[in-house]
Amino acid sequence: MVGGKVCKGPACQKLYIDPRSGEEKCRRNADSDDEAPSENAKPLSAIVRSIEDRGAGTITEVEFERGFWVVELRRDGRKIKLDIDRSPQAGGAAPGPTEAN
Repeated sequence: MVGGKVCKGPACQKLYIDPRSGEEKCRRNADSDDEAPSENAKPLSAIVRSIEDRGAGTITEVEFERGFWVVELRRDGRKIKLDIDRSPQAGGAAPGPTEAN
């Protein structure tokens, strides 16, 4: 992920770009740590529905970090963390689940 700061007058934003596709992954105010998905992002409700439909586990936390939805869930007593690329081009797919400690 490539990041950069863009300013227009006194207002600045940080942009995060996928270096392979050139697609904007997310942007946030330069004065804030809050990130927001880009306008073409897959809705969080669709991501949650997909995880629930697959019976992957019980969702315990969701955040948006560095251009990805990060979903933590529990299944069979294990904690699993999913980093989900929410872009329509990626189909909302993740590289794969990882077990968290």
